[in-house]
Amino acid sequence: MAGHWEVISHDPAVPGEVVRNFTTAKSSAKMPPDFGQPLTLVVIGDPCNGNFLGGGQCNFRDYYGTNLTLPTLLNAALPSSDVWFLTGDNFYDRHGVFSVSVFAQLKEAARAVPLISTPGNHDYWFHGYPQLAFNDDCWGFDQFANGQSQFYAMDTAATWAPKAPEEQLISPPGTSTSKFSEAPAFLDLSAAPKEDAKPVNFQHYSIAGNVGFIVTTCIGEDPRAFVTEACSFMKEKNPDLVLMLGHWNKPGAGCKDGWDVPNVSQWALDHSDCAAFKGTGQSPYGPAKTAATRLKFVVGHQHCNCMTNFKLTNEDSCLSDDADPSEVDGFIIGSHGMSWDPQSTPLCSARFGLPVFRTDNRRLTVAYAKLSLDTTLTHCAWYQPFCHEKPGEVSRSDLFYAFLGYTPSSWAHGVAGPYGKGILTRKMKVLLKCLKEKGTPHCSKDSALFDQWYSHSLQ
Repeated sequence: MAGHWEVISHDPAVPGEVVRNFTTAKSSAKMPPDFGQPLTLVVIGDPCNGNFLGGGQCNFRDYYGTNLTLPTLLNAALPSSDVWFLTGDNFYDRHGVFSVSVFAQLKEAARAVPLISTPGNHDYWFHGYPQLAFNDDCWGFDQFANGQSQFYAMDTAATWAPKAPEEQLISPPGTSTSKFSEAPAFLDLSAAPKEDAKPVNFQHYSIAGNVGFIVTTCIGEDPRAFVTEACSFMKEKNPDLVLMLGHWNKPGAGCKDGWDVPNVSQWALDHSDCAAFKGTGQSPYGPAKTAATRLKFVVGHQHCNCMTNFKLTNEDSCLSDDADPSEVDGFIIGSHGMSWDPQSTPLCSARFGLPVFRTDNRRLTVAYAKLSLDTTLTHCAWYQPFCHEKPGEVSRSDLFYAFLGYTPSSWAHGVAGPYGKGILTRKMKVLLKCLKEKGTPHCSKDSALFDQWYSHSLQ
């Protein structure tokens, strides 16, 4: 792509403003707010809009009409937002087709907004587990997240010291290894992807407005050394809020014990300079106790959109939407197209919606516009052939067909309406109208459109 872009004279980069005319591609880029200024963040988790050969990927893509609903929502919400974050399992995309099908629908104003991305287990291995990794002509080729590191091009730790691959891996042969340490080099390519997905290609930290972001992965090595460095930086700069970002809500699926984001966040509060962000919360943290007020985690992986805490996230479970702020350690945002959760224990109702984080008036406020019906099936076990409890909106047969890669007849576009059977069409239309006319920060304060999940002073 670099060969098709040419840097030309451009407008000055002013915090919070849009820079245009800086390449021949006629692109624009919205600058984040100046340090200390309030921030509006949109979070999307486990977005799943395709189902390549079935196999259980993207069970709810048609139920939510994700391929249309998601870009429509982003086009309305992002222009008035400052940053957005993808929590991993980004479109469950082995070949690049499904990512492009969403990004191609984004308008220039939405594309201009800074994006923070992190890889999930399905980005490393299409089937989600290192034991099911494939790298051959027979079973297919996994990205091992290296394709994502190039597609999303985060300013990661690797940019501080890019490294070249081994000579036998360089194409075309004879290319000097010095090319990999010169601009615009930005990745550590010193090992073949399957053998070693370098965490430095995915981990980074930064500050936008009054929020510090620490992004980690638990694949490759223990992230706590990196977090220690990042927390020292955050303590020195002292933003109002630190968000610990990543994919895994708990160990497993390739993530070792203690390396997932919630566990690393809890460790950082007690063993690093991030202790400065306990705020009015004090250790120990968790349910019915006191959560840190200036540090929260945001993850995906479990296909819920909800508030949670250090204890419950290890159980794939959630707090109620009206939980007291003192119980909230973080947020799981992972229900934007993929779910098998109505069959799981504990029950976690997948629901599609728009999560918005705001830090105006030195408060963290998290609002959620729920846009879907309840997908929970029933409290009966899935294998019980006779169950007399009232089912939810999704039947077992619908979910089974979706798992195999087929669209249940009641979910078909012609039957379900403009978005999807599971989308509350009237609420979607009212929300889109508000976002386009008044902007995301204003609309997220409207209790008729957004559930007000969390609000607490950043002190």
